[in-house]
Amino acid sequence: MVQASEFSQSHTAAPLMVGIDLGTTYSLISLWTTDGQMLVKNALGTFQTPSVVGTLDDGTLVVGASAKERLWSHPDKTVACFKRQMGTDHIHRLGPHSF
Repeated sequence: MVQASEFSQSHTAAPLMVGIDLGTTYSLISLWTTDGQMLVKNALGTFQTPSVVGTLDDGTLVVGASAKERLWSHPDKTVACFKRQMGTDHIHRLGPHSF
């Protein structure tokens, strides 16, 4: 598989389609090209990114593995179950942010 930054160097065919799986637990991205389909690695070199969002103490948003590490130590600033409430009126509060 390939990281997004390496795609243009290792494949001659341009992506025809990008698929994003926003999973309840993990999310991932795939590309469909004339060479076939492939999964794209995230910045940490893995295909699956935890579906977790959080804020640091200074209010900076973090996602994925970085946010998941803070899920138990900072539950008031991290959320992992938000996908189940998408499309509803539910509001998630992460530190100073409301979503």
